[in-house]
Amino acid sequence: MAALLGCSSAVPAKVAVSATVPRTESTTARLGGENRAVLATFYKRYHAFVVVTADHLNVRAGSGFKFAPLNSATRGARLAYLGMSGNGWIRVALPSDISGYVARQWVRGT
Repeated sequence: MAALLGCSSAVPAKVAVSATVPRTESTTARLGGENRAVLATFYKRYHAFVVVTADHLNVRAGSGFKFAPLNSATRGARLAYLGMSGNGWIRVALPSDISGYVARQWVRGT
């Protein structure tokens, strides 16, 4: 594209992204019926859980920081415990049918 514009190098344009957060009467949004059903199924499917202690925790594709984040979880989230990795990582599952790895020091539980 740089050749088409007559430039020797292309500089990506900055894109402004904005988002709004829905306002609720309480500090936490209430779960709808569909979310409750997903969580109920999730809690029945797995028997062991860990709880996230970090404000924001990436769930990664592999057991290490070099692996890309697949999703994230926030403080207090319950993740299904699937097993330990020998290098300080735990394999977990999320209610959205995503499984990945989290650093052991940012969760507590089983």
